Amino acid sequence: MLREHPEVHSGAYRAPAVLDPSTPPGVAAEGGPTIPLTSVELPRWIDHPRVDSQAMLSAFLDYRGRCTGEARAQLDHLYMIVHSHEPTIVVGGQVIRPQEIRPQDIRTRPCAAQECERCLTGRGGYQFKWYHGRWGGVYVRLRRDGTWTPG
Repeated sequence: MLREHPEVHSGAYRAPAVLDPSTPPGVAAEGGPTIPLTSVELPRWIDHPRVDSQAMLSAFLDYRGRCTGEARAQLDHLYMIVHSHEPTIVVGGQVIRPQEIRPQDIRTRPCAAQECERCLTGRGGYQFKWYHGRWGGVYVRLRRDGTWTPG
């Protein structure tokens, strides 16, 4: 079953979920990387402009790197949104060729948001806003000041 979320980034594919996606208290961080997730606790896309995508992706990759079997296979549907960027930019009189960040085995989706400032200005970058309590603690430790905090 797919859960409809009109506020989710327009370019995001919807992740499998249940009608009530909230995770029961105490359940989010239970289980390790060898225990598959249940449908009640699937990762969710955080539609907040202050999510620290770099910290979230790093926390996710740390968790996924420890996963095995079905627990790892369940994470294969997660992806990052990639914004369009200019082939080169000039900063301080120097020509810079931006590199795309493409972690191994992470699916990507091009940004499809209308009037996306990052794409329109050629700034580029990526978004990874998939959150789950199993990597939430690492995200909290890695996130920059002033960014989104769970809870």
